[in-house]
Amino acid sequence: MKLRLLLLSAFLLIAQASLAHGGSDPARVARDVARIKALLPAGQELAGAYGAMGEALAGAAYGQAVASSYLFADFNQDGRPDLAVAVEAPPAKDPDGNLIAGARALRVFLADASGRLQPFTQGANVLLKADEGGLQGDPFQGLARTRSGALTVAHAGGSRDRWALTQTFQFRKDGFYLIGQTTTTWDATNPDRGTVVDCNLLTGACLTTRTRAGKQVVTRKKQPVKPLVALADARAEVD
Repeated sequence: MKLRLLLLSAFLLIAQASLAHGGSDPARVARDVARIKALLPAGQELAGAYGAMGEALAGAAYGQAVASSYLFADFNQDGRPDLAVAVEAPPAKDPDGNLIAGARALRVFLADASGRLQPFTQGANVLLKADEGGLQGDPFQGLARTRSGALTVAHAGGSRDRWALTQTFQFRKDGFYLIGQTTTTWDATNPDRGTVVDCNLLTGACLTTRTRAGKQVVTRKKQPVKPLVALADARAEVD
């Protein structure tokens, strides 16, 4: 039961993130996207801009697809809204005509004293590509903000064996660092069987919840605290 509640909470978080990005207001999304595109290099699009067959989405389908790929929020707590945006390159085809999803990156812009957004950092390996989610399709589930102001990046995928990964990044003094990670694995044919591992990288505390036949075993473990990994060096890795 707890595993089901955790999974439901994750889906609700994604839905709330979509609303926070203006997912219920196409006009707002359109204004946001126009502003964001003016900041991006040529050839980069918001993640989700391409369909399963590599086609460029347009209109309402485009707005719905990219609404959770960006987030305006005050990450460095200076009173001015910053921007985190997941971007991707156009898909390509290999010599045999097979579709190859474009590379993705997470770009962060910080507002200067005048409120103008300036490039700050990017993570080239924190976003999985659209073809890395297995039978579940595009694994990227969107960006969101925690109550403490940190940035979360969510992925999910698999087939019968499902997985979900949420990484949390926080602005600390001079940059964005990975401060937490939650991995969830479960059997799609038996949602009461799964494992959730939640690690606080600031303290080294890890909480593992294993559900088997409706029974839960919770294990707490203290890991050595290691130097935090910067966003630029972080990776989204799924076993």
